Amino acid sequence: MALLFSTSMSCACTLAKCASLERLLQTMRASSKDIDLIVVDGYHRADLQEAYKVAFLPTLLLIAPDGREFKRFENVTLTDAEWNAESLHFLAAIR
Repeated sequence: MALLFSTSMSCACTLAKCASLERLLQTMRASSKDIDLIVVDGYHRADLQEAYKVAFLPTLLLIAPDGREFKRFENVTLTDAEWNAESLHFLAAIR
């Protein structure tokens, strides 16, 4: 599972990073059903942001089937190629 902490309320640069990452992951989700994607609006769900110890937005967490955190990407912009490589690595590791 990919858990993306994004936001609907922030400065322009953070909103741009969040929107870019959301678009990338939504595009990838449309082409592959291998990884479930959940987008959490940290502005409205501060409780989940706190529970997952998310300090920066956007933050992308890859969660293994057993519930453990596999990898964390904080305040990052990923390219298509970077996300493809990371998702393939994640899928190989959890199988």
